[in-house]
Amino acid sequence: MMANELTNSGRWLADPMFDELSRRFFDRFAPAVDDDRLLRTDIRETAQAYVAAVDVPGVKKDAIDLRYQDEILTVTVHEDAADESQDSGVLLSERLHTQAQRQFKLPDVDPAKISATTQDGVLTITLPKAAEVHTHDIPID
Repeated sequence: MMANELTNSGRWLADPMFDELSRRFFDRFAPAVDDDRLLRTDIRETAQAYVAAVDVPGVKKDAIDLRYQDEILTVTVHEDAADESQDSGVLLSERLHTQAQRQFKLPDVDPAKISATTQDGVLTITLPKAAEVHTHDIPID
């Protein structure tokens, strides 16, 4: 029962004695426990635009990079915390580096009209759709 609880909890080496050792070893090979919660996103589609709401709590605006290329919206967050390790009073420092990236295929967007705002830890990206091109039959000689 206990082994099952540890493996299902997502932190199978939660023992404080081994926690730092496991973090140093396994973080090189697997994403951190909380990575699946980074950049959670909702995307709505209207007749005029796509609107993406991305959770970015505590992230500064200059740490967010948005790109739209080949019908793909890429949201990247890259943030380095101040190096506090030289402060002799630091007992634990887990905020040294955060990087996350999500990509979404959103076709027929007018890239010149994309806008983004942040408020209350939510990044809202509005991607207006390109004007529809009406085609009609053209006879070719």
